[in-house]
Amino acid sequence: MKVIRYLFEGSYRKEVKKLILLSPFDNFWFFGKYATKGKLGKYLKKAKEKIKKKKGEEIVTKDFPGMQDLSYQSYLSWLENERLSRMFAFFDKNYSFPILKKIQIPVKVIVGTSDEYFHPTNPKDPKEAFNILKSNVKNFSGKLIENANHGFAGYEDVVADEVLNFVL
Repeated sequence: MKVIRYLFEGSYRKEVKKLILLSPFDNFWFFGKYATKGKLGKYLKKAKEKIKKKKGEEIVTKDFPGMQDLSYQSYLSWLENERLSRMFAFFDKNYSFPILKKIQIPVKVIVGTSDEYFHPTNPKDPKEAFNILKSNVKNFSGKLIENANHGFAGYEDVVADEVLNFVL
């Protein structure tokens, strides 16, 4: 997600010639809906208050689900801007993926079929989310690695081969 964001906001974005997405996941659903149990607004409000008090660079408190390593500024940046936070909104059948459709460079997506985060609303069918990516990214190539999890434990060599074949 950070690299995709960089493609649109980064100082050297024109220098990026190819993009590899390793285990992308539905950030908005996971953190915005699931982890916060539908109370995202409460956390966004707290982050805004911290920023207003000039404490935006502090790390979020333990009550922010799954985000203990982010600052309040980063938390707000990733979850308030739906255009960016929803870039992989696989849960929303009506979503049109405007950010993904704007990507012009070649994109390689590598995901494990046992990735618990990739398609959390339908984890038994990672191909559904994979095909959504495929249909919304113009210059797409991809690899679903059978039985690999989010961190690709035990499949590092397969990932390395896929990456090398894509960049060389």
